[in-house]
Amino acid sequence: MNAQHFIFHPDQSIAAFAAWYPQFYHFWGDHGLPGDIPAECSWREACQRAHEDPELLLGSFAALVEPLGGPDERDWTEVTLGELIENIVTFHHAFVRSQLGRMSAMLTRLTRTAPHPSARIDHARSAMAYLRQRWLAHMDMEEREFFPACLRLETSRDFLSRDELDSLVEALHRTAHDHHEIDIFAERLEQSLEAIEDDIADSESTILASLRGSLAQFIDDARVHSSKEDDILLPAVLFVHDIRRSDTESGRFTSQDDED
Repeated sequence: MNAQHFIFHPDQSIAAFAAWYPQFYHFWGDHGLPGDIPAECSWREACQRAHEDPELLLGSFAALVEPLGGPDERDWTEVTLGELIENIVTFHHAFVRSQLGRMSAMLTRLTRTAPHPSARIDHARSAMAYLRQRWLAHMDMEEREFFPACLRLETSRDFLSRDELDSLVEALHRTAHDHHEIDIFAERLEQSLEAIEDDIADSESTILASLRGSLAQFIDDARVHSSKEDDILLPAVLFVHDIRRSDTESGRFTSQDDED
């Protein structure tokens, strides 16, 4: 299933949710929501018809279900460059965007519901487990599969055309942008934990401390991973084509010839 056509968001259609998540109608029925809502309606429209908050209900759904699709499990050590770019742009990046949507929905649920600190800790535990399970696996897969495939370009004599190089650089920058958003979500989770710290019972302080420790470790791991990509992977790919970084913040690139 092509992840490019699914984004985990309240404006996504009911039909798309049902196609990607077999548990959808079971979840919908368990919450007493009407079954006669047209499939072409968006999640938001369906919830409004049922007098439910679309963001909060979506957060509950995000915390409970797993999609039918998943990351590409093929061995990418022997792929052609075209296949690598195709995988990053049309599947891997789109899958990541879907997962970021789920993370956003879970954090919205954490910050806007469950005024009782114990319930918010439960929501935070769910979000933290998802963050670590999904994104540590994602980062490991990138370092195991994508990084070596891209780094082979450093010794390859089969140079790319300008269009091919632009496509590869764009794909790599998309992953870097995703990593930045993961960092933002981790910071939002950290802020949510800080907000309930003064309200929890002494018996729950150990749980909260454990969650904050796990989150701090995740943030460290994510930053190390992002540094590998920004400081090792991108320069290696660009070096073989006599390209250098010209603007780290904006992500613009220029060839050495362009400056002469």
